[in-house]
Parts: sequence; C-alpha cells; structure tokens
Amino acid sequence: MNKFKFQLYLLITIISIILITFAINVFPTTGTDSRVFIPPALFYSKGLGFVNPLYNLTFLKGLYKDNSQFFQFNYYVPLFPLLTGAIGKIHPGIKTIFLICSLFSVTSLILYGKVIVSSLSAKTNIKITILALLSTVYIATYLLPTVGRPEVLSSLLAFIVRKKAR
Repeated sequence: MNKFKFQLYLLITIISIILITFAINVFPTTGTDSRVFIPPALFYSKGLGFVNPLYNLTFLKGLYKDNSQFFQFNYYVPLFPLLTGAIGKIHPGIKTIFLICSLFSVTSLILYGKVIVSSLSAKTNIKITILALLSTVYIATYLLPTVGRPEVLSSLLAFIVRKKAR
C-alpha cells in the first residue's frame, strides 16, 4: 500500500502544480456557465457589488431614489461567487479568483486521495490500483479550477462533511 500511496500523492502533487499554474496564467479561460459565477465574484471582490453584466438574469430598480439606475443581480447559486469574491478581496483580480478556485480543487484532490488511501487495503490488486489512479485524473479534469462552476466548492464541502461524519 505504501507504493500506491506514494504514487497517488505524487499524481495529486503533479495535478495540483498544473492546476495552480493554469490559475496563475488564467488558462484555460472561463467558458460555458462560468459566465454566471466568475463575473459576480470578481465584481464583489473589487467592491462593485454582486452584479453580473454578462448574464441577463433579472433587472431590479433601486440604486437611486428616482429608480433611474437598473442593475443586474445574480441570485443563481450565490454561495460560490459570494465566498470566492469575499476571499478574493485580499487581492482583487481575475487571477485571484482563478487561484481560489484552484485551491478549492487542490484541497478536494487531497481529501479525495485520503479517502482512496483509507478505503483500499494493503493487498489491493493492480486493476483496482490503476482504477483509483485513473479516477484521480478524472476527478482532476472535472474539477478544473478555471471552469468557475460551484461544483468545485460543493465537492470540497462533500469531502469535508464525509470526513467529519467518520
């Protein structure tokens, strides 16, 4: 099991370095549904409110007494952008938001590795070992930090809850 543990944590380390490198270089760029989550986090981190000019969700009146200013309020899964934006206030910017998502992913991968190591016995056959290593790669590609979707946070919370339940 020690050899497998070493291989798994080596793989997680390599993937973590790649994820953090991608986040620092803001690559790959956000796409798909991340336009719902990344802009509000960025605007919130910069102190510009919880708005998203890229996604027409709803218009609310009320910034000024005469209701002359409309703004877009993003209420769609607000915890992820609010948390990411609040942490991003340390150094507001898109790289910070991407790095936060990356750190969520790295933490999830480490916790996933701990679950795998604790679940397998010392005499696990080679097929299960390969499957566990491939599952780690699959999880890493699913948890890419720059996609900017809340699954990164929800998977981290699921691992934390599982850890606490034991």
